[in-house]
Amino acid sequence: MSQRKVAILFGGVSPEHDVSILTGVQAFYALDQGCYEAVPVYIDQAGRWWSGDALIKHHDKIVNGCDFKGVKEVSLGQGGLYSGGKRVMTVDVCLIALHGGDGEDGTIQGLCEMNQMPYTGMRRTGATVAMNKWLTKKTLSAQGVDVLPDHLFRKLQNNAFYSMEQLKSLNISYPVCVKPCSLGSSVGVGFANDDETLHALLLDLFDYDEAVLVEPAVQSLKEFNVSVLKNDQGLIELSAIESPKTEAWLDFDQKYCQGGGSKKQSAHGLINLSRDFSPKMPKAMKDALIESAKIAFESLGGYGAPRIDFIADMTQKKIWFNEINANPGSFGYYLWAAKDQCHGYVWLLNHLLDEAIETFMTDVQESPVPKSARLFKRNSA
Repeated sequence: MSQRKVAILFGGVSPEHDVSILTGVQAFYALDQGCYEAVPVYIDQAGRWWSGDALIKHHDKIVNGCDFKGVKEVSLGQGGLYSGGKRVMTVDVCLIALHGGDGEDGTIQGLCEMNQMPYTGMRRTGATVAMNKWLTKKTLSAQGVDVLPDHLFRKLQNNAFYSMEQLKSLNISYPVCVKPCSLGSSVGVGFANDDETLHALLLDLFDYDEAVLVEPAVQSLKEFNVSVLKNDQGLIELSAIESPKTEAWLDFDQKYCQGGGSKKQSAHGLINLSRDFSPKMPKAMKDALIESAKIAFESLGGYGAPRIDFIADMTQKKIWFNEINANPGSFGYYLWAAKDQCHGYVWLLNHLLDEAIETFMTDVQESPVPKSARLFKRNSA
């Protein structure tokens, strides 16, 4: 069987642009070369698409420009990549290695669907819901999943802003966790102990998002993460459960830039982050995590291998759903490798690509217009 050509999409217009570059480079080298040929496609910070193997070699420089030999600006169209109105590369499937922004909110997924291109991960609707933390919570709460209470602050029109009197009238119990509603995991997360600090955080975060979510700051905090997928038998399967070894909430630098405190070390941050893959937790709490993770995965479509994050109060022995990361850094392969050494990076990418192609073949229709809705005669039967 000939190799299928896989466009690895990375970069993107997102605060997690740099992390996506690392995921894309990792995927390029981890791809099963016996089955697939990797085609790197970098989306720069302005939204322009570039393709060429030099993008991988010079991945630490491409944020400053893509003027490398063999690299050309391209666009996605039916059947592949186009430049100057002509198809310059056939593509069989897109491996979405984008994090946050257009890469996880359904935009790229919709573009692939419009161009009849198979793609990995959550489908368009599931990705759109998962990107909105408040909407995800409301969706899963209706399914019986435990979530923290919250206040949702929407950006006001005409440069208006919430007054201190408005905040005080809400009688918010502090401390609280303050986070953008639709940015990536850990991006922009802050904490407030009073109305004044909350007011300042809202003022800052509205520069980056249209809505901000405010939740109680959990005491005796511990985070638990698990990845979920549908295996070859069609059954829901969970990875190992991880708990980062820290007593505090992980911010973006802690999660992605561990290994010396410098962003130059970020290539190793996600892997070097100290983790406990067999965390101690009460049986009832673990059972609730497993059941909630399954509900979350199914409720948002049951595709891809999203990482589902939970937060717990270990003193009160309570656990709550926190958020879904539709496309986690490094695809979350380390969670699967911790469960089974055979479930490494190559295995996970093969699974995602096989699922993408199978889903596309299942969804292919001769015509999107049913016979009962056709007003004009078709030449074909």
